[in-house]
Amino acid sequence: MDGGLELDEPDAVGGVMFDDASGDEEADQAPAASHDRLLQNINRLDSKRAGRSIVQRSEAAPEISEFHMAAAEDAGVNVHDLLTSLGDQARHAGLRREVNRAKHQRKLPAPLEKPQALKVQRKAGYEKTTKEVTRWENVVKQRRGAEHLSFPLEKPDIGLETSAERTAAFVPQTPLEQEIAALLGGSTAVVPAGQILSEAERQALAAMSLDEALERRKQLAKHRALLTYQEAKHRRQNKIKSRKYRRVLKKERLKQHLKEFEQLKICDPEAALAKLREMEKQRVEERMSQRHKNTGKWARLQAIKRKYDPAVREAGWRRM
Repeated sequence: MDGGLELDEPDAVGGVMFDDASGDEEADQAPAASHDRLLQNINRLDSKRAGRSIVQRSEAAPEISEFHMAAAEDAGVNVHDLLTSLGDQARHAGLRREVNRAKHQRKLPAPLEKPQALKVQRKAGYEKTTKEVTRWENVVKQRRGAEHLSFPLEKPDIGLETSAERTAAFVPQTPLEQEIAALLGGSTAVVPAGQILSEAERQALAAMSLDEALERRKQLAKHRALLTYQEAKHRRQNKIKSRKYRRVLKKERLKQHLKEFEQLKICDPEAALAKLREMEKQRVEERMSQRHKNTGKWARLQAIKRKYDPAVREAGWRRM
């Protein structure tokens, strides 16, 4: 046509006219119908899977595989399905019994992870410790509120064993001990157990008047008390290990000996002279013993000089 407008004419092949739009729609519908029929045939292959829903993959994956497909919630395989596939064979009867027995058994809970297990242990230990410590709250509050405390808070019983308790527990075993026990048992001077006076003392008191007996009894009681105090004092002194105390005690004994010697010199000069000789002899023996052998400062210096000075060495030999 004139005027620059041209109209396309439809294609004609063999006198038949084709429309392009209708041809494209029919070409798209044919593969879709074939695909649907293929899926239906696959689903009918297994009757057990007829009621199951097909789960389609919705997430992207670099590889397409059955291991990357998301499984449906009811698509799992249980033990019953596996046993059904085995059939009713006698050799699988034991396996079925084991499976049925396992169904009725209670399952143990899975063990906790190590951090959770340690946390539970710490919590249990804290509760136990708190329970034990709570018992002492009243005692702690009482002692904190006290004006003063004297230690030890609970004083132990450290009473000394008396001679009566010691002798009561003693049992003679050797022949000598048995002989001594027989002599003491037959003596009238021994105080029987549970009594205050011995048989001899009782007879002596019977021969006295009432006032004299009471006075004598007081003297005997005082004498026994003094003996008891003296024994306790000696026990305490024997336990003391202080060197200073031993030196002081030695000086006191020396003063006592000198005092006794002065009295003896006035009363009996000959006995005092004999005692003086005995003391001198003891002193010489002590000086000659190993305890005082070349241990003084002067003796050590002489030993050093004797090694280098012949005159000192000769003087030492003459002195010996």
